[in-house]
Amino acid sequence: MAGGGDYNVYAIRQGNLAWFETWNRSNDTMTNVNEVIRLIEKYTHTQIVEDKEVKTRFLKPEQVFIDDIGIGRGVTDRLKELGYAVNGISVGGKPKDPEKYKNIKAENYWLAQEWVKKADTRLIHDKDNRWHQMTWIKYKVSTDKVLQIEPKEDLKKRTSKSPDFAEAFMLTFSVADPTPNLTWL
Repeated sequence: MAGGGDYNVYAIRQGNLAWFETWNRSNDTMTNVNEVIRLIEKYTHTQIVEDKEVKTRFLKPEQVFIDDIGIGRGVTDRLKELGYAVNGISVGGKPKDPEKYKNIKAENYWLAQEWVKKADTRLIHDKDNRWHQMTWIKYKVSTDKVLQIEPKEDLKKRTSKSPDFAEAFMLTFSVADPTPNLTWL
């Protein structure tokens, strides 16, 4: 989910497919919390096995990445309070490879464009082709020789729009913080 002033966008990437599941313009935290929960439940299969209800989640909370700035921070916090172990991502944070990328945003956008270039990947188009926002993203190598993305404010001046759909797709390349492997004796 990314909220960049225009839309909160819910992008899903699974295997070699990616699509925009839904989007809204709500600044209400609970509207967006409920949308994340709805999507997690939508991608949950429930079956009865030996008289017990068994749920298989195809979209686990741990696989949900939310822009942890602005409205996203409240959404992340509330989902965690409700027991959903989602990931709040501050895209200005430290990347996995700081010798190559300025921040998480640069790393994720680079991974996104590499993924799109693969022959077997498919972006599922919507009627308004919101994927075109990916073409707005500009890269440069900074003075410290790492890849960085044009600041969003500059992109908005250049295009007069916020890249909300591109940002949501970029977030699908985030990596969850490792969960501690704790054994209690």
